[in-house]
Amino acid sequence: MKSRSNKGRGRPGPDAVIKQHIFELERSLKLEQKFMANASAVEQATGEDAFVGRDVAARKLRFLKTWFELPSEAFITCLNLLDRFLTKLKVKSAHLDCAAISCFHIAAGLHKKIINAADLVTISQVKCTVSDLERMSDIVRNKLGLTDGEKPVTAVHYVEHFVKILECEARQQSFKANILQRKSLLTRLEVVMLDSRCVAIRPSAVALALVQAEMGRLLQPDGPKSPYYSVEFVKQLWLYTCKLQNICMITPNQMLTCHATLKSILQNYDNNARNMQRKRMKMRCSIRWNSLKPSENFSTHLCVIRE
Repeated sequence: MKSRSNKGRGRPGPDAVIKQHIFELERSLKLEQKFMANASAVEQATGEDAFVGRDVAARKLRFLKTWFELPSEAFITCLNLLDRFLTKLKVKSAHLDCAAISCFHIAAGLHKKIINAADLVTISQVKCTVSDLERMSDIVRNKLGLTDGEKPVTAVHYVEHFVKILECEARQQSFKANILQRKSLLTRLEVVMLDSRCVAIRPSAVALALVQAEMGRLLQPDGPKSPYYSVEFVKQLWLYTCKLQNICMITPNQMLTCHATLKSILQNYDNNARNMQRKRMKMRCSIRWNSLKPSENFSTHLCVIRE
């Protein structure tokens, strides 16, 4: 007997895969406003004490993210919860640190990372108790209407969608190399979201501007080079991101504003990274130690610890 034909039972073609990723992107876009901080409330709260200290609290949370080895998704989720909470409730500056680590604790739980509350309070050096942390966590959940296990849609999701779509487009053109490095994009996204100027910007616009900025670095004469792809190919993918911009319904003015904000933030970050490599570290000792003069005129070059 002749075996039945397997026609139509193989792997889906590249067009079908891209359509599936675009469908998932559109589904995330429908939830964007639900999980985004109120832009008008952000502008009104920018001058208040809590929002002024928001960036300082965000940097402390990034340290805790590194200490507890949480993924970037959990950290961005934590910032999303904190920003939405600050726009819904006027938080005094004295209670901001407690609210920040409460959002951190909730975000860790949403991403299935168990953190001991007592350890979190001790390591963060926040002047609150475990009961204060638990009580503040309940307030955050009630104010934001969090349900069990529901993760907010953040800029990380849009970065993932854009990278997958661009990788499929690259495969259609017979390029197997991954131009966009996910780890590098998420690290730079963390840096961008530390700045409160990005709170009022749509997460999809932040993610797309970040992807375009990373591709723009590849197009620069002094940018990183690779034998696996050409400049013309990167230009083709960059033009494809304009199609993604239309899908996300981001206006040109919104995109220009987002690019300008990201450029100023990332320039400071890149300049600080270069300056850190040239710094010379010196030991600072007590007066009694200096009287012994074991380290007089002593200096050394320390290796750079990569993020």
